[in-house]
This record gives sequence, C-alpha cells and structure tokens, in this order.
Amino acid sequence: MPAKFPKNTSSKSYVNTVPNGLLSILPKLWPLAFVPITILVVQRFGHDGANLLLGALFLYLFIQKADLRLRRLMIVLAVFSGLFETANVASGAYTYFGALASPLWISLGWAILGWWFMQLKPALEKVPFNAAFAAISIVIAAASFSNHTLGLTTAISIAGLYALSLSVKQPFAMFAFSSLFAIIAEVSGTYGRIWGYFDLNHAPVPPDLAMLALVYSVVMAFSIWISGYENAERAQSIG
Repeated sequence: MPAKFPKNTSSKSYVNTVPNGLLSILPKLWPLAFVPITILVVQRFGHDGANLLLGALFLYLFIQKADLRLRRLMIVLAVFSGLFETANVASGAYTYFGALASPLWISLGWAILGWWFMQLKPALEKVPFNAAFAAISIVIAAASFSNHTLGLTTAISIAGLYALSLSVKQPFAMFAFSSLFAIIAEVSGTYGRIWGYFDLNHAPVPPDLAMLALVYSVVMAFSIWISGYENAERAQSIG
C-alpha cells in the first residue's frame, strides 16, 4: 500500500508544521543565555553583580510577565530554594566561593526558572512521555559517565524521575527539561569556579550530575504543589 501524505505537501506547507515542535520552543530558550552571562558576571563583579542582574530580570518578569498564580510559584521557589541551599551549604555539601551562604541570585534564579518553565509548558506538552523519558535517561547516563560519577545514584535518579512522572499533573517533558537544565547549570557553575562540592573529608569531588538532575525536578514539582499552582490552573481552565 502506498504511503499516505497530507494534501498540499509543498515545502512551504511542510515547514509550517515544524513550529508545532522544535521551532516553537527555540524562541523561548532565551533565558538559557543567562547561565553563561551570570557566570561571567560573578567572575567579573562578584555575587553582588549577579544579584543586580537577576534581581532586575526577576522584577521585570514578576511585575510585567506573570499572573497571580505564577507570582506565587515564583515566591515559593525563591523561598524554598533559599532554605534548601542554605541547609546544604551549612552541612558542607558544597560551597559558594566568595560567599558564606547561598547568594541571593541563586534564589532569584530558581524563581526565574519557574516562570520560564511555565512558558515552555505548552510546547513541552506535545512531547510524548516515552520520548522525554528515554532522552533524559540517556543524557543523565552520558553526563554521569563523562563526569566519572556513573553508578548506583545514576539508576536511582532515573528511577526517581519515573516515580515523579507518576505523581505530577504537569507534562513530564517539563521535568526532563529541568533535569537537562540542572546538568548545564551545575557543569557551568562548578567548572566556572562559582561553587564546588566536597566529600565528608572536605576534599573536592565532582558534582553528582544524576542526583542533581533529580533534585532540580523534585524541587520544581514540590514548589508547584505547595504554591497551589495546579489548583489555580485547573480553576482557571474550568472558569
């Protein structure tokens, strides 16, 4: 049986179907540029420079580009991530060089991350679970292998992401993207000498990218739950 093709299979009509996938996401990836920009600002001007940069971006997005439910999510992410980061720094798990505690720009970055992911959500909803899960599993395994941390925690992270997928209403591709962002951010921050990880003997160790990928997704999911974002989203759709 010959293959069936849609009508009007001109190159123009074919290209018009592409924005439903990759091209619809690309214009929304501009916040990713703030990863290297922030790293460079910290290296050149210290943490205060990054506080000013991300503080200005946070205020713009919070005031001009977020509705009430998204503002609540951003606040929860900023507060929860600040507590989480402070606890980990206090435990000695990692250190921000040039700072005694977690810098303000880290919490602001988490809030901006929450805003960004909700902008990506309509496009990420179109990504099937199987494709998203397979892709992020391969990325996590490859990152762990290249970072010399491939092991039990890699399997735990992948299994944890699968368990997370069974517990959320948001598209799993959003958490897969969160895990990908975690790897990019942690590699950039660690090798840019913005922060570092240490073992129980306070010797420097490479970041466990697999576990960090899971942690980023769990923090995002937990913040969505406690902020009431899902309930507000459902009420808005019903209304």
